[in-house]
Amino acid sequence: MKDITHYIDIEKLTAPVNNLEAIVLLSTGKEEQALRDHFIDQVIINTNEEDTNKAKNIDFYIYTNKKKPNKFNTTYLEKIFKSVTYKFLSVPNNKDFYFHPHQVKNLTEAQLKFYDFTHGQKSGPNYSFFRILHDLKEYNTSLMLESDCFLKPGWINDTWNYTKHCNGLWVSGAKYSGTARCDTDPLELLTKHINGGVCLYATGDYNFQQFIKLMENFLIDVMEDFPAYPYDYIIPMMIWTYVNSEDTNYYQFGRYLEKYYCFNNLISNLSVELDSSLDPEEIFRLYKYKILHKKPFSYKKFTE
Repeated sequence: MKDITHYIDIEKLTAPVNNLEAIVLLSTGKEEQALRDHFIDQVIINTNEEDTNKAKNIDFYIYTNKKKPNKFNTTYLEKIFKSVTYKFLSVPNNKDFYFHPHQVKNLTEAQLKFYDFTHGQKSGPNYSFFRILHDLKEYNTSLMLESDCFLKPGWINDTWNYTKHCNGLWVSGAKYSGTARCDTDPLELLTKHINGGVCLYATGDYNFQQFIKLMENFLIDVMEDFPAYPYDYIIPMMIWTYVNSEDTNYYQFGRYLEKYYCFNNLISNLSVELDSSLDPEEIFRLYKYKILHKKPFSYKKFTE
C-alpha cells in the first residue's frame, strides 16, 4: 500500500469549496451516431432558460479517442455554453482496450504479450480517467457526462446550485439503483460505488489532484487481485482500506475521503445493460432525477 504522506499532507487538508465551471462529455469508446444524436437531442429538449443562464459561464468539453474520434453536432452547444472544445486523448495502443474476463481467457499468447494490463482488463477507460481529471485541473469543479444520459429541465441550473451549496465535495454522483445483482462481490461495490462516468469532481482542488495520483497507484496495486475492476470501484476500496487501518494518518484521511465522497439525488444510475428496457419516465416517477445514466431502449443498436 502506497504511503499516503507522499501525496497528502493531512495537516493541510481543508474543506473543499466548489463551483461548477466545466461540463465534460466522455465519448472515448465506440458509439453509433444514433447514440451521439440522442445526447444532443436530450440537451436541446431539456435545457431551459435557467440552464442557459448558467451555461454561458461554463466551458463544455468533448473528450474522444484520437484514433477513432466521435463527432457531435455542436451547433446548439455552441449557442448556450461559454465555449465548446474537442479534446483528443492519445491512449497508447497497448493500453487502449476493454476486456471482460471471458475475453481475456481467449487471448492468444502474442496478444497477452502485446497488451499492457497495468491498469487492468478495462485499461482504456481506467487509463483515460486519470489523464482527463489531470487535464481539467484549471477548473474548480467539473461535471462528467456520457452519451447514454437522459436529462430533465433544470439539469444545469440544479447541478450548479448543488455544487455551490452542498458544503463541499470531492466526488459526487449516484449509486446504482437498477435491477442487477452481483452475489460474487464481497464488498458490494456494484451498489456502493458512485458511478464515475456521470459524476461531479473537484478537479481544481490541489489536494484532490494529489489524491488522484494516489488513486491511480492504488488501482495499479490492486489489479493483480482484482483485474476486472473499473476505476470507479477504487475509491470505496480505498475508504474501506483506510478506515480499517491502525495507522492514524490513513484512518484520518479515510474519514476525510468518506466525508467528501457524496451520493446525490440529482443523478440516477441505472447504467447496466439489464436496465436498458426500463422506461425513463417510470424511473423519474421513482427518483425525480435531473440526469439519468441509462442505456437507451435499443442498446444493441447503439454499441458494438
